Amino acid sequence: MRKPSTTRKATCVAFSFFLLLFLAFLFVPARDGYLASAGLSVLFAFVATLIFKRRTMPSVKSRQVLFILAAAGAMYVMLYLLSGIPFGFYLSSTPFSLENLLRFILPITAAIIATESIRSVFLAQNKTLSAVYGYLVCLLAEVLLHTTLRSITSFPRFMDLFGLVLLPAVAGGLLYQYLSARHGMTPGLVYRLILTLFPYFIPFTSGIPDALVSFAGLTVPLLLLVFVRKLYEKKSAKAVKRLGKWFIGGTAASVLVMLSFVMLISCQFRFGLLVIATESMTGEYNKGDGIFYEAYEDQTIAENDVLVFEKNGLTIVHRVVDVECINGENRYITKGDANDSTDAGYVTDEDVIGIGKAKIPYFGYLTLWARELFVKGKN
Repeated sequence: MRKPSTTRKATCVAFSFFLLLFLAFLFVPARDGYLASAGLSVLFAFVATLIFKRRTMPSVKSRQVLFILAAAGAMYVMLYLLSGIPFGFYLSSTPFSLENLLRFILPITAAIIATESIRSVFLAQNKTLSAVYGYLVCLLAEVLLHTTLRSITSFPRFMDLFGLVLLPAVAGGLLYQYLSARHGMTPGLVYRLILTLFPYFIPFTSGIPDALVSFAGLTVPLLLLVFVRKLYEKKSAKAVKRLGKWFIGGTAASVLVMLSFVMLISCQFRFGLLVIATESMTGEYNKGDGIFYEAYEDQTIAENDVLVFEKNGLTIVHRVVDVECINGENRYITKGDANDSTDAGYVTDEDVIGIGKAKIPYFGYLTLWARELFVKGKN
């Protein structure tokens, strides 16, 4: 009887492990560092036992790549901490201690080492199918280190999973696949450990918005992938020099664009941007449209102006239908264009956030659709 080929065996093992990790994602109540560490270590033991690892020729540039990835990780940490200058600094919620060392640092370290070891075994088969299966297994393992489906109890938690975990894991996985295949598992492993563990060793953290963290987690690995690949596959010194300039310029431009976008949403400039979340203004401003508004700084507000204001903890976009001045206090009567009656009470200058100026059709439609889908799923 013919023995199954190594590739077929790798495919069966990868599919089985992917199914096992997926079931863990669905049914494990919450993230558990010990469980993830033990489970991934056992998986690696099975992979190393069941699948023959072909010998691969180490890259002569592996040490240089290791240095580049370590430097990139250190630079990422430095920029993250420096972002606290505009966004504020806060005490770390997971400071270094013996308890956190045993509860988080050691299990997470073991889990990352096991994951990258599993990746290297599948890549060593030199088969596209094995590489794809290995990528999917490691991607799901990365997600399990941060969360499980049963711990996602609200739409914000769902968005955290998508933006802060899944997208960076997809982009990071592409970088680690390339590094492991061409330069060994060590460069990607060191980079992952730096980015994952530094919050446990620094007593403060940055108040940088999650949107910017998500953007960096998605773009930085892809930029590093392009940079390392071109650096060691291009023979021309001029090409390398141009690439270095492109990498630095592209990174700086991307960070600047995203930083500007985040500051625009948080109204750090004169103008701000938000999404219409209801149908009360249907007509000029439809649900899912984005609205540009000018921050309120004692400008004159007249009838027919569209106000962005806060009432009872909610941010509302409605039109001014009447203006009154009583005892020196401006009172604005507001109404949604699609509503039958005016809003209860009135709006004062202290409630006003800004005055609507323009709209971007369908700007936030995808976000609202995902929110509604999540709410329906919870019901």
